[in-house]
Amino acid sequence: MDYDTGFEKSTRCLKKDIIEEVLLSKCGYKPRNILLFGFGQGGMVAIAAALALETELGGIVSIGGPRPSSLLAKVSSDEKNKTSVIVLSGSSKTLITQSALSEIKKAYQRVEYVKWSRPGD
Repeated sequence: MDYDTGFEKSTRCLKKDIIEEVLLSKCGYKPRNILLFGFGQGGMVAIAAALALETELGGIVSIGGPRPSSLLAKVSSDEKNKTSVIVLSGSSKTLITQSALSEIKKAYQRVEYVKWSRPGD
């Protein structure tokens, strides 16, 4: 099964329908008070949506979700997003490789990585 199937529709929905129209416009939240959390593909959508917003959010927590490959060519290293990112992964069968982590760091200024080293993770 392909984990990176393209995230345009879900990214657009999270960015426009949820963050911009509801949280920012209707509820009056400031961008720095919004945190995105996702597991696997949800983490990939969170990473993609924050890049699409082009503003600093409160943070992103991605458990096992790398940056979507559809976004790899869309960000230059001098345009890094200021949103803080925490990337978490297990020790085996993870999509968070060194190259995947490097791609996240190309897009975001502040990235922390935590890897569990328990057997069976």
